[in-house]
Amino acid sequence: MNPPNSTRDSHEPEPTVEDTVSELLVSQAREIQVLSKELATSYEKELRFFKNLKNRDKQLKEQEKSLTKKIWWLESERRRLLERENRLRDQVEQLTDQRDVAERKVRQLRGSKLGKLQSGMWRVRKTVRSWR
Repeated sequence: MNPPNSTRDSHEPEPTVEDTVSELLVSQAREIQVLSKELATSYEKELRFFKNLKNRDKQLKEQEKSLTKKIWWLESERRRLLERENRLRDQVEQLTDQRDVAERKVRQLRGSKLGKLQSGMWRVRKTVRSWR
């Protein structure tokens, strides 16, 4: 006889060890199935994450490559402009030297006897022209 607190129907047979093991195996199989689905979902998320990382890395490398090319171009332009500036500075220096030499010659010529004579002739010529 069954104890009075028992929830088992009096007509149900006692579970055997095989039945208990079978139920335990079915229960574990369900748990394994649930856990494998969770694991598969987690693995898919990781794959997407690493794929996104790989794409981002590729984009950054392309951007770095583009920026590096721009930097090289800007550096070459800077070098070219500095060389041009130096050439122009040299030309300005040469022209300044030539101007200084020409001004000295003009002062020397104006201060010479011939320069003073020629200056006097021009003044006389101007005065004579103004009489007409």
